[in-house]
Amino acid sequence: MNVLSKAYAQELDANDSLAHFRNEFHLPVIGGKQTLYFTGNSLGLMPKLAEKYLEQELEDWKNWGVEGHFHARRPWMPYHEFFSESLSKLVGAKPEEVVVMGSLTNNLHLLMVSFFRPEGKRTKILCEAKAFPSDQYALASQLRYHGLDPKEHLIEVGPREGEHHIHKEDFMAAIDTHGEEIALKDPNIEGNPVIAIQRVDNVEKLSDEDINIIVTNVFGTDDDNHPGVKTFKEQGRYIISGSIEVLNYSYFPSDFPDTFATAPQIREMLTKAGWSKTVAFQTRNPMHRAHEELCKMAVDRLEADGVLIDMTLGKLKEGDIPGDVRD
Repeated sequence: MNVLSKAYAQELDANDSLAHFRNEFHLPVIGGKQTLYFTGNSLGLMPKLAEKYLEQELEDWKNWGVEGHFHARRPWMPYHEFFSESLSKLVGAKPEEVVVMGSLTNNLHLLMVSFFRPEGKRTKILCEAKAFPSDQYALASQLRYHGLDPKEHLIEVGPREGEHHIHKEDFMAAIDTHGEEIALKDPNIEGNPVIAIQRVDNVEKLSDEDINIIVTNVFGTDDDNHPGVKTFKEQGRYIISGSIEVLNYSYFPSDFPDTFATAPQIREMLTKAGWSKTVAFQTRNPMHRAHEELCKMAVDRLEADGVLIDMTLGKLKEGDIPGDVRD
């Protein structure tokens, strides 16, 4: 018999030992026709006893007020315990291992705020495409809470074109595609939120010779007494390569709204200014007279249109020249 035929479904219904429970629920009649109800995963049918039990709870609320937590026919304080025995049989667990909580969306929030820690290679949430709206909102809001963009970190897997179910291998492919990533955290903001995501394409171990070549080329020496050399060597000997997706620019846009700009924004400003040749000067210290003279000499020698001063500014210590003065 065709398992998709109406006859096969009717045969299953006829042999269903639980079929009599159908009479315990109100089945909606829409357009003069009794519905075939398949959306119990979203909102189940109303049990015929629901009105009776609801009226009992309202009556206890009326008679007891807050004391209903302890003296109602079904005291509200331990209400969740009334379901443990029956639900434990349903899920195959011990009664003490089962607890009834709120709605699915609320439970998702509670679950993720406790256990979702996006760091290392685990920064993505994988879910079915077009999940129930409030559930999808819960997932997206948890990502935003950790400083992650849902457009990039909420990975949705849907049915293939012309199909209505999701293949397991499509979920596995999504895991393979998005699994090897690490979260880069912001050291400048309390709580160290995620500031960027790096794809892990390769991990290499540096030899002593490799390290000495790098520090010599960068700092001009491999002397451990040099603060730059010392700091670099303290970072270990493993390097990770891969593309980096910047999620935000830390505190700089908010603290320096008038001068902070990204590289594309700077190029756009130079284009709008009509500059075809620019002298660029980068400094982490406040500009002084010698810096000014160097910039003027460079402009004159190169016949440049102007000077772009790039102030590299990190977190300042007490006693440092303030950022707005440096800026």
